[in-house]
Amino acid sequence: MSLLNAFMNDEEMKKDCEEVKDLFKIYGYDISIEEAYELWSDYSQSIYFASWMPVGLSNEEFKDEMLPIAKELLEKKGYKFDE
Repeated sequence: MSLLNAFMNDEEMKKDCEEVKDLFKIYGYDISIEEAYELWSDYSQSIYFASWMPVGLSNEEFKDEMLPIAKELLEKKGYKFDE
């Protein structure tokens, strides 16, 4: 079963994705639940070498760690970043 299929059937993963989505919203980025899934999965693999990690980031950790990794995908979707 792929992670996306697992996500569709896993309440904890859905909760994590909603948390990621909410964190992006704090910083002005309105992403879909699917984008939240993709971004968190990529982050989990890039940072922790794991297919999925529980979220648990503070707002500051999210800003310093997650946003830089998500920047490329968000730019493709038309988001602009202040340098």
